Amino acid sequence: MKKDKYQKLIAVILVFLVGFYMISHARCRLVIKDGVVVKIKNGFSESIRQVKYIEIPEGVEQIGSMAFLDCYNLKEISIPKSIKQINAMAFMGCENLEEINIPEGVVYIGMGAFANCVNLMEIEMPDSVRRIKNSAFEGCASLKKVRLAPLEQIEENTFRGCTSLKRVKIPDSVTRIGQ
Repeated sequence: MKKDKYQKLIAVILVFLVGFYMISHARCRLVIKDGVVVKIKNGFSESIRQVKYIEIPEGVEQIGSMAFLDCYNLKEISIPKSIKQINAMAFMGCENLEEINIPEGVVYIGMGAFANCVNLMEIEMPDSVRRIKNSAFEGCASLKKVRLAPLEQIEENTFRGCTSLKRVKIPDSVTRIGQ
């Protein structure tokens, strides 16, 4: 009889420990559908607001609208060469993001994609980028250096509120600049 009680107690303790381990180590994960990063999903022990580094796997072609919206502590993101589009508000409000490496192959940066990334200091566009939508970098107050690709157009408010940015060289390829 005593042996059965001890076995049950040990089984209960093991179930508790395994459950506790799973919950305490459940981290955030990327939700990817049809080659598009749709969002980052909270884990049990980690909130999207705690994430500091994200690596998007090779093969993903787009970063979806609002995928990383308000990931306040995100400092670094690894974007694979397979990415073609960074959609609207993808990184909006990622206040601690200081640098982003946009790989060759990206052709489109959506509306407000990096808006209010207040600590973003430098951006270098690969030659593949053809269109930057309105407000893409609006409110990036620490942005000091921008290298633009041979774009076709720059839409309105792209660099509005970028108070540290003193100069931008507009490539000869630009045929339209928004108001």
